[in-house]
Amino acid sequence: MNSINENVDFEYSGKEMLNQQKILSNYNDYIFKQFKNIINDHDNVLDFGAGIGTFTELVNKKKINLECVEKDSSQKEHLRKKGFICYTEIPEKNSYYDMIYSINVLEHIKDDQVVLRKLHDITKQNGYLVLWVPAFQFLYSSFDKRVGHLRRYSKKGLIQKLRNSGYTIELAKYQDSIGWVLSILYKLFGSRKGKVDMKILVFFNNTLLSISI
Repeated sequence: MNSINENVDFEYSGKEMLNQQKILSNYNDYIFKQFKNIINDHDNVLDFGAGIGTFTELVNKKKINLECVEKDSSQKEHLRKKGFICYTEIPEKNSYYDMIYSINVLEHIKDDQVVLRKLHDITKQNGYLVLWVPAFQFLYSSFDKRVGHLRRYSKKGLIQKLRNSGYTIELAKYQDSIGWVLSILYKLFGSRKGKVDMKILVFFNNTLLSISI
């Protein structure tokens, strides 16, 4: 039986960020390339924190069985209208998924350790968990606060949480050096209300990204 609470009325505070992320097509493609080769045909895959489906649609191009978890009711309905199976809570499917991926989600969750353990329980013994999260707490800015980030991560700290949850670490690394510089500049000189200039995002996606990676 799957754990689905249809009565949860949750609205994600960072919807503006999801729309911003949607225009970062090159950046999204780059993130997907980091883990697409470990997805095999007919794998059972879970998108944890699917949002409006930015990565769901990319991953679904593979010949897989894809399901989603999304708490925001409007986003969940959006995903379902596109034909995706979407749960409100982590489904109770012990050792079921070959891969679970979660892109820019864990930082929004208060009890991230609890969630990591639950995700571990529904992952096959030789399965994978792929995480992409913002790095370095000292870069926490008005933007992080605006979109509901509770924290940013260090590699050491995240590895420890994963190990505490039963995972074996195959790869952990920092990415996007130019983005790191831009984050410092934003913290020092950016909007105190957490707003981001869309022109800068487009410039990063179309020009700076190739340098950053």
